[in-house]
Amino acid sequence: MWFTMNKLKLITSLFLVFSLFTISSCDNEPIDSAINLDDFGGGNGGPMVFKADFSGNTWTGTLAEAIITGNQISIGATKADGSTFSILIAGSTTGTYPANSNIIAYTPAGSDFG
Repeated sequence: MWFTMNKLKLITSLFLVFSLFTISSCDNEPIDSAINLDDFGGGNGGPMVFKADFSGNTWTGTLAEAIITGNQISIGATKADGSTFSILIAGSTTGTYPANSNIIAYTPAGSDFG
């Protein structure tokens, strides 16, 4: 078969990351009009911060995006070196979500594996 499992995993991971960064709205439309998105770094292109602590280190993304649609939260970040970190959560409210029933992927720079 032309695709090996590793290539299929790579393509799936890349599709997820690119989907996170390409699916966005033109306007920020908060549910509550009293919320000022500028207070949270959003709104007019304010800075976003994405950090993940693992293996005794902190990974800090330089470009990040979070999207909540329906019953799903998609969070993704990338660094200039090409490494990426993505989280896809089956839920849309504040809470604790177990990693084993959601998708969490870290892909180091220059690697085909997440």
